[in-house]
Amino acid sequence: MALECKYLCSFNSWFSASKASDKYAGYMAKDDLERALVEATANENWNVSNTLLLTISDATYQMPNIDRISSYFMLKLNSTGGEWRRILKTLNAIDFLLKNGSPAMLNRI
Repeated sequence: MALECKYLCSFNSWFSASKASDKYAGYMAKDDLERALVEATANENWNVSNTLLLTISDATYQMPNIDRISSYFMLKLNSTGGEWRRILKTLNAIDFLLKNGSPAMLNRI
């Protein structure tokens, strides 16, 4: 019985630790756009929602956001090879912005 509890307790601590690593390391975004960018380029095992990509593409219609978005994407494209999901998600987001973002974003990319 004690062995069973020890196994179950160690599994619970492992499970809670793995759930904690699923979050973005306690990152506190400054605003909604930055939170959307972090979530869209996370190195997680799922795709980015179209709603999130539309939020980012709507933000491209404001000039100060274009520089923020393009510099953030360039930073993520320079990630290491082990973070290939992050690079793939960034390329998908850039593709989405080329199709649905502002015309000024085309010149910036």
